[in-house]
Amino acid sequence: MSRGCRRCMICLFLLVMLTWPSVLGFAESYTVTESVVLPSEFYVGDRAELRVRIRTASSVELIVPVALPEAAWAVFHDMRLFPIDAQQTEIRVSFTAFRPGTQTLPSVDLGGIRLSGLTVHVASVLEDGRTEPAPLQAPMLLPTTRLRLAGFVALIIVGPLLLWMLLRLGRGQISTLVARYRRAQPYRRLRKSLNRLESSVDELDARSFYIVFLEDIRRYFTQRLGRDLMSATSVEIIHYISDIDARGSDLIAEVFRTGDLVKFAGRSSSPEQRRKHLDGVAQVVAELESSPTGRSGVGGQRGGGAGGRKGVRGGSQRVGA
Repeated sequence: MSRGCRRCMICLFLLVMLTWPSVLGFAESYTVTESVVLPSEFYVGDRAELRVRIRTASSVELIVPVALPEAAWAVFHDMRLFPIDAQQTEIRVSFTAFRPGTQTLPSVDLGGIRLSGLTVHVASVLEDGRTEPAPLQAPMLLPTTRLRLAGFVALIIVGPLLLWMLLRLGRGQISTLVARYRRAQPYRRLRKSLNRLESSVDELDARSFYIVFLEDIRRYFTQRLGRDLMSATSVEIIHYISDIDARGSDLIAEVFRTGDLVKFAGRSSSPEQRRKHLDGVAQVVAELESSPTGRSGVGGQRGGGAGGRKGVRGGSQRVGA
């Protein structure tokens, strides 16, 4: 053997001796001290995180791989390294599993070591040992199904009884109830309108307020007296109202006079005065609706012939004049 060949073999031997400990250290240079999966129990399709603490030699430097590992049973989302001290490092691997059972993570090259042999258990919602499909179950009832069925049965039983009671009451009493309901409609509409005006009395200017206010009063007494007062003058309206309630007509007259001055003469009106007029009209109308004279006056005004043209109190002929 020539001197040159001998020299090459000596160099190769020295190279192997120098690198052999590092090769052995690459395979056996870490120890798993702790392994935790969060959450501790997860199912197929859940995202979980494996946290592994390993102990290595102080000279080993770990790096995150450029490409995440791949496996047929899971998708890996992220991998991070958290150094704890010179020898301990925590590795966190985030993944989503798609196969139940105990699965082994693929080996990962972290630069100084190759991490391998880590396992996780993927739980399943299927019962243990069940391989056949679940048996057929009875159909579920929709919410309130029983309540609706009970109501339908009660309607079938009680319906004929209610119909018999209505027929026994008689057509006259039913007509009376309907008439009372219709008679109260103008009052309900006026009350609703007065409540709206009261809530916006500070936002509306005086002219806009009295335009709406007087129109609501005209509409109420048009329906209440059975006469078209929408185009009547303030004097004519006061004349008709005085036949029903002489005391209330004074307040209504004041409201119409103030409203005409505000609308046509540009007079100002404070919110306090407008609230006073609202409260006064509401009180007059409430007393009119609750008084026997006021209730009987509607039928007299809406009746046909000479009786319908007579005043509410029977003796007055001014309305028909």
